[in-house]
Amino acid sequence: MSIFSSPRDDGRAARAKGFTRIENPGCKIVLEVTVSGKTPVQEEFAELHRRATKFKDAKQWEEAIACLRKAKELTSPCGDGNTVQSLCRLPLFLQQAGHFEEALAEFQELLDNAELAIEHEFGHQRKNVRERFLHLRLSEIYGHMQTACKRQKRLDLLEAYSEKAAFHYAKFRRMKSAQDAAERRKYKQSVNPE
Repeated sequence: MSIFSSPRDDGRAARAKGFTRIENPGCKIVLEVTVSGKTPVQEEFAELHRRATKFKDAKQWEEAIACLRKAKELTSPCGDGNTVQSLCRLPLFLQQAGHFEEALAEFQELLDNAELAIEHEFGHQRKNVRERFLHLRLSEIYGHMQTACKRQKRLDLLEAYSEKAAFHYAKFRRMKSAQDAAERRKYKQSVNPE
């Protein structure tokens, strides 16, 4: 088995780009893995976000938004494990570019898909753990919505989203405290059985 990007080179060019090609002579399977641990789609997603940041810094909002829309196309409605912060960049950039109603629609889509995203990321966990992280995700999205409303000077919506963000974060904290207490009790019982 060899680890080369092609039969003609020693793999340095591919590894410089973050890819390694693994070939096994006598076997038709060729694997390409990334050294960074990211898939090519994740790498492209990250690159599009980097480009969007450069366009934003140059105040080229439409180009930045185009990059973020393309990045969004790379993900499924569940978010594919991307952070809320990265997923909220598109609506935040839309707001900054003067497309507030579009931004609210993008935020609403994130809210609508929050449960699906949690199921994707935490489907193997107990229901109460998934519910806890759902409240955290919702509080983060509402927090970003607050930012957009504050920038837009929409105090009517700001107050509503502030309340929702606080509600979901408080629910997350209560559930976390209860789960932590249950785990401590369980640990004490396992250490000091009576």
